[in-house]
Amino acid sequence: MQNKCVQYALTEFKNEIGVSIANNEDVDISYYKSALNNDVARIEAAIRGLFGIFDGFINALFAIMALIYIHWTVMLFSIFLFVCTLVIPKLLKKYSVNNEKSLSSIQNNFLHSSSDCLDGYFVWDAYNAKNAMRTKLANLSNSYEKKRFHLNNIRDILTLFPYYINAIGQFALMAFDVAMTFLGFVKPETVLTVGQLAGTLFNNITSMLSSFTLYSGYEAVYNDITKTTNHKTIPEAKLSDLNLKITNLNFSYNKENNIIQNFSQSFKSGKKYLILGPSGSGKSTLLNIIFKNLRNYTGDISIGNQDYTAINKEQLHNIIGYITQQSYVFDDSIANNIELGSSFSATELSTAIKSAKLDELSNQLDSNAKNLSGGQIQRVCLARELVRAHSIILLDEIANAVDETTAKEIYEVFLKSDRTVIAVAHYLPEGIKDEFDEIIKMG
Repeated sequence: MQNKCVQYALTEFKNEIGVSIANNEDVDISYYKSALNNDVARIEAAIRGLFGIFDGFINALFAIMALIYIHWTVMLFSIFLFVCTLVIPKLLKKYSVNNEKSLSSIQNNFLHSSSDCLDGYFVWDAYNAKNAMRTKLANLSNSYEKKRFHLNNIRDILTLFPYYINAIGQFALMAFDVAMTFLGFVKPETVLTVGQLAGTLFNNITSMLSSFTLYSGYEAVYNDITKTTNHKTIPEAKLSDLNLKITNLNFSYNKENNIIQNFSQSFKSGKKYLILGPSGSGKSTLLNIIFKNLRNYTGDISIGNQDYTAINKEQLHNIIGYITQQSYVFDDSIANNIELGSSFSATELSTAIKSAKLDELSNQLDSNAKNLSGGQIQRVCLARELVRAHSIILLDEIANAVDETTAKEIYEVFLKSDRTVIAVAHYLPEGIKDEFDEIIKMG
């Protein structure tokens, strides 16, 4: 039964993590990676702890019932002690919750930092700096283990605290029985029996308290990980006008120097815009703000005369598409990488693949996309966008990994469409620059 409950609980936990990722707008992926890797074991311990609470309660109940055969006053006193000990979990809950949240947080931070270090392995390798990588990992591990050691000690203290209550409770019950013996209410030979029942009672109470204290902490972590945010949705009729307007936009990564200062621009529906400027002038940052990947800006943004803050991210992504410099494909077929769980007709897929200049792969849609070249991967990502009907498309250096002829053909696909195009580029094929309706300079 325990294993069945654990299986169900962990399946639901992992499903709810997926729901949380899907429904929350601002997602820290490393946080959820840590939950799936580290918190799963702790959730399992919490579920098994519930059975400990149940077992402890049943055994404690039988011990109390047995004490009535000694004397009804002994049983009432044991019930009084039992009720008093139930206050302990409430006193410890706050500390347990904070401790478990801290453990979850440091695990998340360690996973994020170590993943960042290892994801850049090719850089360490290219510069013969793998010893520096090893040192960095060692420092991260040492720092993490020191913090974990401290928090584990606190957890152990919280877990051991009920054992002190156990000792006090057994002593109090035995003392009460001895007092009742002197008063002549119970026989002297009952002292040994009361001692045995007191041990049974308070040992099980201890088990209950320890399990409940830990469960309270795990429950708080569970609720934090699986929480979702409710988002308001604007009626589609109010978003029929898809003119995008930005007024007095300011943004800074470090809250000191604004990378974007007092930027204002109107992007009219169906028009084509090219953003130029030196590196670091905020071009890609602007696209990320428009796509709601970045939020802590000042100024006003509206689309269809609706304030940006009133539009949830999912609704916005049904309107705006974004092709970034970092093309990513999953360890899956080419077709699945393009469809991403949606269902498109064979004609729609074929048209998108042809427009993305992936003709050579049109008969290999079942092949693994991880086996493609860099240029082919980028064009798979283009096909993802082309098969969808976004009204506004953001393009960030989309022609970096393809030759000039292919780059020109790809730009032509978007420039000849009725979509609003906002493109950032350092390099453009010859003649393409003149096909934009407006050139915006930043920096």
